[in-house]
Amino acid sequence: MIGMPLYADQFKNVDASVARKIAVKLDVHKMTEEDMDAALNVILHNPRYLENMRNLSQRFHDQPLRPINTANYWIEYVIKYGDDVLRSPAMDLAWWQIYLIDVAAYLLICVAAIITLAMFIVRFMMKMINRNHHRLLQSKKTN
Repeated sequence: MIGMPLYADQFKNVDASVARKIAVKLDVHKMTEEDMDAALNVILHNPRYLENMRNLSQRFHDQPLRPINTANYWIEYVIKYGDDVLRSPAMDLAWWQIYLIDVAAYLLICVAAIITLAMFIVRFMMKMINRNHHRLLQSKKTN
């Protein structure tokens, strides 16, 4: 497989395929004819890519039930137990939890606390510096 990501999650998907050694990545904006030719040669003539793709295909198709049997199982399950068992608890969240306002408020409070603490420390240090500076000036005046 030759991957040429263009948008959004395609970059991550192509990188994952390259990591699995089932793909070669090409940059669409910098691609030349030689790059495409080299990628095709690697994919077509390196048996590692074919073996890895066959292995991935075999793992994908090795399922305990055929898809029609899986669908049949879940339909019968819902008929037997009702659809409430499949209902996500996320459906019961309040609007402020859905939009993570509680998390944002917590983070905002933490940032405000850190900034306030930093300001107090800076003020304290400035007072200490001014006191020492004032004492130094007083000692120079007396001498």
